[in-house]
Amino acid sequence: MPEASRPVTEFNSVTTARAAGKLKDVSFSVASGELVGVLATPPEALREFALLAAGLTSPLSGTVIALGKKAVQLDKNDRCRIGYLPKGSGLLRRRGSENRW
Repeated sequence: MPEASRPVTEFNSVTTARAAGKLKDVSFSVASGELVGVLATPPEALREFALLAAGLTSPLSGTVIALGKKAVQLDKNDRCRIGYLPKGSGLLRRRGSENRW
């Protein structure tokens, strides 16, 4: 597959075991240059998602590929290329009632 069309991140049938942040059979891919927003209930599921994408935890089943490698095999330099903007980070603020995000 040419580099330009290869997904930067892929979740393939990912399931996790943690009860509070459980993900079940999640599959999607993100191409280079795409910006993705993820909503999850409960909030622990979003945290679980971020940990998986950064390769800081492993799924119970399925695979997470990031930057062409299994996410758990990413090194420190690779992880620096993965962005995560948590809610409440202060980067997105309301500027009045007419300007909502």
